[in-house]
Amino acid sequence: MAECALSNADADAVRAISLMICMGTCCYVKGASAHLDDLVHVVQQKYGDAVHISAGTCLGQCLLENNEPPYAKVDDEIIPRATIKKILGCIDGKISGVG
Repeated sequence: MAECALSNADADAVRAISLMICMGTCCYVKGASAHLDDLVHVVQQKYGDAVHISAGTCLGQCLLENNEPPYAKVDDEIIPRATIKKILGCIDGKISGVG
């Protein structure tokens, strides 16, 4: 019976998580950029290539009634009042299969 194994590249592709930090005006003013470098450093150190980080111009959340910037998005999950702690918690949940 043949065993099927994923290469490291295939395994990374399967569990890759997308992290987008909103840099729209509201989020920027509410502090999204203040700790961006720290967040990038922590995420890269903790998760390596398992998390792909990007900055977006707007996630469109500030137009909603419950305006709570800054926002981040982990895969399809929007995080209001995003902090490094909240973002890392969400990523941990996704990696462990809880989120």
